[in-house]
Amino acid sequence: MTKQAKKEYQARMDAIHSESLRIRNTGKCPVCGAGLRDNLSLAGWVQCEQYGSAGFRKDSSKASCEFQCFTA
Repeated sequence: MTKQAKKEYQARMDAIHSESLRIRNTGKCPVCGAGLRDNLSLAGWVQCEQYGSAGFRKDSSKASCEFQCFTA
């Protein structure tokens, strides 16, 4: 990987990380508006409260949402 490619890669990763942190700080899912929760399996893994199948979502009567991001 060239130096320029490394710089471009790092810039993209920094932008993704900044956006993930911004979303995390709002406390709201950008897709459906539900709250966010930490997935305790891995530090920095954030998911919509409506992520997953019925029984795992905060409110199983509402539609599921697939939003998740990584902030660490």
